[in-house]
Amino acid sequence: MSISSAPCESSGIATRVSWGFSGVLLVIYLLTFHAWLMMPTAWVAPSGWIIAVLLTALLVAAAKRRSFVNTFDQVCHGVVILDLWLEAVWVRWHEGYSFYGCAAAFALVLGCYRLWMIREASLPLPNQAA
Repeated sequence: MSISSAPCESSGIATRVSWGFSGVLLVIYLLTFHAWLMMPTAWVAPSGWIIAVLLTALLVAAAKRRSFVNTFDQVCHGVVILDLWLEAVWVRWHEGYSFYGCAAAFALVLGCYRLWMIREASLPLPNQAA
């Protein structure tokens, strides 16, 4: 599933990206919410802090490997981590499975944005001959 980054020289956008971090982020997001459904409320905030710090470290490592199409893509992945942290520190109890909707929305937005940017970067510029 991972493809190494190869930036498009004309646009600065990576035309091939690694989807590994996105997949790891999605799995950890879902597993975290499932764990919160079963664990005592007092453990939610500390576990949220720990998971957010670990995911942020992974985000930085992925950025160093050029796993994102651009800075906006990287920031969007960071927003997912921020959402997880905010859910941990502001929501006192977690019940139900509505987090699947959030995960699906994040995956849809990030996936479509990445594919669109890759497609745009691979098209010839208007002043270039085909």
